[in-house]
Amino acid sequence: MALVLGVVWPRSTARAEPSRVLLLPTAGDAAMATERAAVERALTAALERQAFEVVSAPEPAAGSGSARCSVAECAHALLQSLGAELAVASALWGPGQVESGQTTVSVLLVDAAAERYPAEEALTALEVEAVEAATEVALLEAQGLRLLGPGPWLEVSAEPDDATLTLDGTRVGALPYRAAIAAGTHTLALERQGVVVWQQPIDVTLGTRHLARVHVALDVRGPGSAAQVSVSGASLVTDATPVSPGSAGPDAATAATREAVSPWNYALGSVLVLAGTCMLIAPLQTLAQQGDCIGEVDAGGRCSARVDAGAGTYVQLGAAVARLAGGATMFALRPLRIDVQASDERAFLELTTTF
Repeated sequence: MALVLGVVWPRSTARAEPSRVLLLPTAGDAAMATERAAVERALTAALERQAFEVVSAPEPAAGSGSARCSVAECAHALLQSLGAELAVASALWGPGQVESGQTTVSVLLVDAAAERYPAEEALTALEVEAVEAATEVALLEAQGLRLLGPGPWLEVSAEPDDATLTLDGTRVGALPYRAAIAAGTHTLALERQGVVVWQQPIDVTLGTRHLARVHVALDVRGPGSAAQVSVSGASLVTDATPVSPGSAGPDAATAATREAVSPWNYALGSVLVLAGTCMLIAPLQTLAQQGDCIGEVDAGGRCSARVDAGAGTYVQLGAAVARLAGGATMFALRPLRIDVQASDERAFLELTTTF
């Protein structure tokens, strides 16, 4: 009989204390008190769902002459004394108070190092549910920026989204792209199938803590097509020439696109016509000799065997006609195309069909 000894360790019932977050009063349009209250409720609920302990700024000591902290500028100084990880400031502005002309809720995270992570979301309606939903979106956006580290940040997207982004000569990955970036001038380039199809320097100098968004709608209809670019939080360097397929110039990255009819149209068409012609001879001969006697003739003049074009003859005839039709199609429509794209780094050749 085996003796089994076991040791049971007591399980600790202690639980980690939740991180504290300092929630500042919502600023903004004084005429929208109900909506501003909805912003604070939404922030409190969202943060508590994320297991944060939400605290408010303490009242100043009596007789100190100082006011209660209600803005982001003084929040980081309170974090250490409160044992809080972050301060969350928010504001709600009406259509006439923001550049976009839309009612907007903004959320700003401030850490103990006074680093700021801003985000904003436009409201689709002034109902409380819409205000709360926009507030949660803005909070998640600001928290996403905090994961990237101190800003500014760059976000690049494109249509179609199969392009690869090169930033200052270094390929950084597929789109959409978002990361922290140093303030200053940067060169963006988009590649599709190894060819630079758009290139543009941008200046990220409109502040030190903001999100610069660049969206490029690429026109891929053919050489020389221009891309439509929308930018916020940055400015395009206007003395540079964007690169599009077929562009030229000593300062532009070499990128060329050439589409031509493939000679394989004629080669394949010729093979099909030749094969169809050869296959056509036998069934035509059979049909021409239909009913002819190919056997012995008896004394009564009856033939023992005659030429009969059976099903096999018509199948062979159909196959021959199909090959001839295929060859004629290759000559007439020339569906095969050769797409050649070349850059300084590589060349790309693709054989396509319009079928």
